[in-house]
Amino acid sequence: MLKTNSVQHRLFYTQLVLNSTIILFFAIFKSFTAFELIIVVNFLGLLIHDKPDGSKFDKVNRLLQLLVQPFLIPLAVNQLIILTQESIDWQNPALLAIVLLYASIMYIPYTYVVIAPLKNIIARIAIIIYSFLFPASTSLDQITGSTIINSNKLIRLLSDTMFSAAIIIVVMLLVMMIQWQQHLPRVKKLPSSNWWIIIAIIIFTVWFAMWNAFSNGDSLIAFNFSHLKITWSSTLGGLEAGIAEEFIFRYAILTLLLNYLYNRRNRTYYAAIISSLLFAALHGSNALAGQDLGNTTIQIIFAFALGFYFAAIYIYTNNFYLVVFFHSLLDILVFYTTDTQLMTGKVTTADIFGTVIESTVFVIIAVLILAKHQDEQTKRNLHFY
Repeated sequence: MLKTNSVQHRLFYTQLVLNSTIILFFAIFKSFTAFELIIVVNFLGLLIHDKPDGSKFDKVNRLLQLLVQPFLIPLAVNQLIILTQESIDWQNPALLAIVLLYASIMYIPYTYVVIAPLKNIIARIAIIIYSFLFPASTSLDQITGSTIINSNKLIRLLSDTMFSAAIIIVVMLLVMMIQWQQHLPRVKKLPSSNWWIIIAIIIFTVWFAMWNAFSNGDSLIAFNFSHLKITWSSTLGGLEAGIAEEFIFRYAILTLLLNYLYNRRNRTYYAAIISSLLFAALHGSNALAGQDLGNTTIQIIFAFALGFYFAAIYIYTNNFYLVVFFHSLLDILVFYTTDTQLMTGKVTTADIFGTVIESTVFVIIAVLILAKHQDEQTKRNLHFY
């Protein structure tokens, strides 16, 4: 059962045993009645070996661990804090730092053991999105819920802005991509890409971010800063979107698609379009958060166009952190001028028309960038041979 040469598996087994012990003590002292089922699930996790054996039991067990462990791992931390909060000062900055650090890395063994063996590209993309929606986005709330530190200002800030989720998903994605033998986010300019085009992209994108947030409605260069309100919440909220969404869609998913479609002639277009459709679909979930259908619809349309544009920039420039900067800047500036991260107000015909025009512009530019990239790569390859 516990025979393994893998350090990652040993860490996973240790985590399961420690979590089961905490849950057992919590059940004893707090009359927790569901602990038997949880401990059984953790015991089944101990039966996962270094490599899948192909049996039905192994497949079902791995699926069970895949879906359940993201909730059991933070649950054990939550129960540990509840059990000890009368004798330990969890508001101490050092202990808060330890909680936040553990929250950032606690899914590493789970990612190595349960997620990494996935081979199918659809399964990989699905688990990437699942990992963000559940483990990453909910874990800090699961850890701190009903505890003495739940009302801590720093904890609430990191949770409400989902900045903690961005850190968690980045850690998980880096582990996944390394285990799947994919390259890390690239930062080195391609020899074939043109500096003047890159400079033009930077100027246009920064201008659009400014215009989108501060336009006074009657000029392309006159900005109105009267509603500017800089807060930590807006800054971290914008950084969360820029970091998490770019790592998910422009790094992990786009990279997987480009490698999967390696022998396709127009793989850059296909990969950029598919990753952008998924990016747009994610924004459809804002309807579940209370955003009305009209605003959600125009957000989906614009998200696809913007995602396609960012994908083209990354493919052309080969600098991942450039799109992280663009995305973060765009959202931070918008959040500086509004009190909510959801779109509000009645959607008019003019809003729909404006969104379609903006989206069309981004799609056209993206197509031109990808065409230029393909042309430059072709010329370079012909010259090389």
